[in-house]
Amino acid sequence: MVLLLGNPTAALDKRIVNGKTASDGQYPYQVSLRSNGLHFCGGSILNTYWILTSPTCFAQFIDVTAVVGTNTLNSGGSTYHVASYIAHPLFNPNSLSYAAGLLNTTTSIAYSIKVQPIALTPLLPIDGAIVVISGWGLNHSTSKFPVNELQALNTTAINTTECQRRLSSTSAITSTQICTFAEQAGACVFDHGNPVTVCNIQYAIVVAVRHTLTAAMCLDNFSSQVVERHNKPEVEVRSSKELLLTPVIISRNEKEKVFIEASVNSVRISIAVKQADEIEKILCKKFMRFMMMRAENFIVLRRKPVEGYDISFLITNFHTEQMYKHKLVDFVIHFMEEIDKEISEMKLAVNARARIVSEEFLKRF
Repeated sequence: MVLLLGNPTAALDKRIVNGKTASDGQYPYQVSLRSNGLHFCGGSILNTYWILTSPTCFAQFIDVTAVVGTNTLNSGGSTYHVASYIAHPLFNPNSLSYAAGLLNTTTSIAYSIKVQPIALTPLLPIDGAIVVISGWGLNHSTSKFPVNELQALNTTAINTTECQRRLSSTSAITSTQICTFAEQAGACVFDHGNPVTVCNIQYAIVVAVRHTLTAAMCLDNFSSQVVERHNKPEVEVRSSKELLLTPVIISRNEKEKVFIEASVNSVRISIAVKQADEIEKILCKKFMRFMMMRAENFIVLRRKPVEGYDISFLITNFHTEQMYKHKLVDFVIHFMEEIDKEISEMKLAVNARARIVSEEFLKRF
C-alpha cells in the first residue's frame, strides 16, 4: 500500500490532483480493471498470466476484465478476462498491511511496445526518492467518475517515522507500507492497485546502481605504472589489468541497463536509455549529442559514450577529492530517474507540434 501526504499538516490526501497526462505508451505495465465494462481499480502486468493489484479491489469482483495497452478508458487497448484472484495471506483489511493481490487471466497477455511487464522488488524507496504513481483516479474532490486519460504523479518517498509524525493519530503506519509526499496532490478512489515505480526505472535497479557506485568510488591518487609520475584514468588507458575491477552490468532488459567499470583511480558509468519507438530513438540521440557537446560544463560527462550505450560518465579520484562522493552518486541516480521523463515530455511536445502543423496543412483542402 502507498500512503500519500498532500501537505505537511494534512491527514491523508486521497485525490490524484496536479498529476500530468501520461504520453502514449509511457507506462506499458499499467492495467485498467473493469467490472461490467466500468473502470474500478488499477494494476500492473507481472507476466503473461498474472496481474498485481490490491486486495481491496476484490470486493467488486463481478465480470472482471483487465484492459492493457491504452491510456484512455473509452477507447483502445486489449481486453483479457480474469479467471481468479489471490489475496496476500497476511492481508489486514483494517490496517491495510500486506495490501497485495494477484489476478490470473484466462488467456495469455500479448506483449507489444505498449504492453510490457514490470518486475517486483523487496526493497523500500530511500528517503527523497522520486516515486511515480499512475492511474485513472478522481482528479478533484467533487469528481464522481475516473478521468479518461491516464494520469501520472511524481511524489517523494519519506520514511515511516516521518510519515507517522505527519499523519499524527490518523492511522498507524506499518513496515509493509510505502509513504510518499506530494504538495497538494495524491491518489484517490479508483486508484487502488495502481503501480508505484521510481520514474519508470525498476527500484531494485536504482538501489543496485547506488550501492555499486558508492563502493566503486573508493578512488586513490594512483600514478601510472607505465608513465612515471603521471596519473591517468586506468579505466580508460587499461595499461595494467591488476588495477581494474570486474565490470558490472545492472539491467532491467536488453535496452535498459547500466554498465559500471571501476579501477583503482577512476570509474566509468555508461547508461542505455529506454527507447520504445523511432521518435524516442531520435530524441534520445539528439538530446545526448546536445549534452556531450557541452561536456566541459558537466565536468564528469564523457564526450563519447561507450559503444552500445547512449551516454557515459567518467569520475576520477580528482573529482572525489574536490566533490562529495555521495553527491556524485546522487547526480548519476538523478540523471537515471529524470532522463525517461525528459524524453517523454519532448515526445509529447513533438507530437503536439506535428498535430498543429497537420491541421494547418489540411486547412488548404
